[in-house]
Amino acid sequence: MTTVLRHLLWRIKPDPARQVTIRYVQCRDCGEKFPTAAAQAEGDLWAMKHAGRTGHRSYREFAASDLIATPVRDPRRPSPAPPAAECPAAGPSPAAPSTSP
Repeated sequence: MTTVLRHLLWRIKPDPARQVTIRYVQCRDCGEKFPTAAAQAEGDLWAMKHAGRTGHRSYREFAASDLIATPVRDPRRPSPAPPAAECPAAGPSPAAPSTSP
């Protein structure tokens, strides 16, 4: 049995199937959290209201996005051969037509 190791280049980017960024804001003074928000402005508004009610001035915003990693084809390397099931059958080549009389 032969093992072949290939080093691949990878790219990481936002997952197109899940484009929502999850955000929440937490007061660093008391630990109270604003529920999950899709827009930054919602968390900012909550923090300003919380500051007005409590006098707390320090907040932390958390944001999370789903990412996906995909291999990148390296233009310096040839593409790997397709699996055997996709290759044409390697049988004997057809005989060339005879040119003799």
